[in-house]
Amino acid sequence: MPVYPTATLNLKTHVHTRPVGERPFVELEPTDHPLAVEQRTGITLDRVQEIAEALLHFSDGAQP
Repeated sequence: MPVYPTATLNLKTHVHTRPVGERPFVELEPTDHPLAVEQRTGITLDRVQEIAEALLHFSDGAQP
């Protein structure tokens, strides 16, 4: 994800399956990577908006 200062591609995860029709739960291994920290500790609505805006701009061809 281009909104993080270091790559997210090789982060180790655990995928918890759920009943048919429900999305699986993807849990990152606890590390000091900002994405893993945000998953463990939560994020503010302002941070959600920041990520959404960055991803929208990135999908339009702009660099974050």
